Amino acid sequence: MMSWGEYYEKMKGMPPRPLLTRALELMPEDQVKIALDLGCGIGTDSMHLLQKGWRVTAVEKEPEGVSLLKSQLDVTVSSNLRIIQSSFEALDSLPVVNFVYASLSLPFCQQGSFPGFWKIVESSFSDNCFFAANFFGPEDDWVRPRGCTGHSEAEIRELLHDFEILYLHERKELGPTATSGDKFWHLYSVIAQRK
Repeated sequence: MMSWGEYYEKMKGMPPRPLLTRALELMPEDQVKIALDLGCGIGTDSMHLLQKGWRVTAVEKEPEGVSLLKSQLDVTVSSNLRIIQSSFEALDSLPVVNFVYASLSLPFCQQGSFPGFWKIVESSFSDNCFFAANFFGPEDDWVRPRGCTGHSEAEIRELLHDFEILYLHERKELGPTATSGDKFWHLYSVIAQRK
């Protein structure tokens, strides 16, 4: 199994994820630019948001990811970034924001801790907040043996009951991972806006 350091090395130089760029395209021009990046890794997507004029709170549990994010900062954007180094399970609060983003981190919240963690995420939603995230579906290879959290489409819609779903895409296929060869992916990508 690949270490976090090896994973981060693979992620260096990658462009922002398509889910993030699609979400930004769906937002109105006058959107208030205060974001939360859950599980930011080395900060590729956080940096993209900062460069677009957003104020960002980035949450990451791995010290190496936090260190690599800090190494990318310069004075033009550093004052707009707050870093919370914590696992999701240990969080007790999050700031209220206008955009909650989680590229591929929510499935790695421990199954038993997800409902409590989600209540904290809900407390961060402002009026008209946008939300963009990837969820593992229940058939994903990593849901059972690794204990990752999986959600059905109906469960995702229930989590986002106060939101209008703007984009929802389901992916079911065998494909590569960044860490351990191929696996069966069952992935839901969702973008939504609070009603």
